[in-house]
Amino acid sequence: LLTVDHRLEENVEERERVTASGGEVGRLNIFGGNEVGPLRCWPGGLCLSRSIGDTDVGEYIVPTPHVKQVKLPNAGG
Repeated sequence: LLTVDHRLEENVEERERVTASGGEVGRLNIFGGNEVGPLRCWPGGLCLSRSIGDTDVGEYIVPTPHVKQVKLPNAGG
């Protein structure tokens, strides 16, 4: 795989990164404590851990992409 999914529901490493930096990961809590929907980063409530332009959610959401370098053989890939 050349990409990594940054949705908190799918990526344990990203959930750990968010909580280690002081953010919280959880679902929406409505109507007497029932949790619904996908995992979100709080504050902000985004369902992903990397985004460009969401500066209002603090340092928990970072704009740095996950980058992977792959060397292709001379014959192609």
